[in-house]
Amino acid sequence: MRQLIIDGHNTIHRIPFLKRKLDKDHEVAREALISLVQNWKFKENYTGKITIVFDGQDGLIQQYSNTGTIRVVYSGAKEKADNRILSMVRSSREKSLLTVVTCDEKDIGHICRNLGAEVRNPDFLLKSKAEKRYSLDDKNIGYKEKQDIDNYCKKAFHID
Repeated sequence: MRQLIIDGHNTIHRIPFLKRKLDKDHEVAREALISLVQNWKFKENYTGKITIVFDGQDGLIQQYSNTGTIRVVYSGAKEKADNRILSMVRSSREKSLLTVVTCDEKDIGHICRNLGAEVRNPDFLLKSKAEKRYSLDDKNIGYKEKQDIDNYCKKAFHID
């Protein structure tokens, strides 16, 4: 089964609207990333596993939670997210089915690629099939609002 492993804080720092949220509140930025990934999963009809790995800062030690079909992992106080991701890649029996999302091409990206995993830049989460026509992400519009706009336009222009 395919698996997407996302370097959480790395991705937040790479995507402008998430970075703006991080400047205000770490938890809000993490929740926004999870929401973005859920939307991407839905739009891409992705059926594989998804794990978002965050550094275990802010007192969050070895906490695991499930958000739908997205697993959120905090690396713990004594371990960096990069090390947890590398451990996940190394322990996988099917490395060719792994995709690691990070913009750190020199370190973790290079190692994961050498281990046999695909490495993607976080920007690909914004470029789903449905968003190639337009993108509202930088306008701080959530998935629900986007759906409401789409539904309104479909009714207004009689599009099925």
